[in-house]
Amino acid sequence: MQGWIKLHRDVLNWEWLSEPKTFSFFIYCLIKASHKDFEYRGKQIPKGGFWFGLKVASVETGLSIQSIRTCIKRLKSTNEITVKVSTQGSVITINNWNKYQGKDCVITNEQQTSNKRSTTYKNVKNVKNVKNNNTLVDSNESTLEQNNLPLDNDSISRKNSNTQKQLQEKQLMQDIVEAWNVIAPQFDFAKVKILSDKRAKKLKVAIKQIPDLMDWKRLIFIIPQNPWNRGENDNGWTANFDWLIEKERYVKNLESFYADDSIQESFNSQLEKLK
Repeated sequence: MQGWIKLHRDVLNWEWLSEPKTFSFFIYCLIKASHKDFEYRGKQIPKGGFWFGLKVASVETGLSIQSIRTCIKRLKSTNEITVKVSTQGSVITINNWNKYQGKDCVITNEQQTSNKRSTTYKNVKNVKNVKNNNTLVDSNESTLEQNNLPLDNDSISRKNSNTQKQLQEKQLMQDIVEAWNVIAPQFDFAKVKILSDKRAKKLKVAIKQIPDLMDWKRLIFIIPQNPWNRGENDNGWTANFDWLIEKERYVKNLESFYADDSIQESFNSQLEKLK
């Protein structure tokens, strides 16, 4: 991701400044948040929001999952953020995004000499002109040129979008593995300990056809319903994760799920165990 966020000196008076983990996590949220509304998997994500996963956030921030949960609880308690959870994932939204990063909110550095330019800190886009010594200076363009960064806002938006999609894909893959590992011990299936490059490549192909996490949970649920998959066959073979993500097999198994009303009813009754 490229661009800037604005950080006002009033943050020195913020109640969470003295809590380093909470403070750093909030800065992380500001950096991750989108500067415009967008849609993902049929859901509208507002400006100031972003898709969120505990494991990805833990890797990116260096904070433990428990610490992140504590940070979220604190920030929610003071109405800094809103968290919405669905079967597809979680969305964190900065409640006062326009106040912190809105285009009408400009923060400038005070300079000691009158002939120095004031620098306007912007969030990715929003170019504003700064008047200094009777000359209009495009502050964002000047700063971008100095840092050899592209001036094309569309290009920046596409890069941000691609990065977010990659993180969402990674989170979905981790969630699928976790769903498998929940059921595996109950039927003596082998748990996934390592998501190897080969497995990840197959899973990426699979989630393009089945992009919904809940459908993957349905798919995983139906596997042990067939005695053959549980080892009741001539050679004692049992299903495993690699077999699950073989091309076309997941589609056929998912179709079997939707074709059996009793399986669907059983799944719905045990849904909490898969969450």
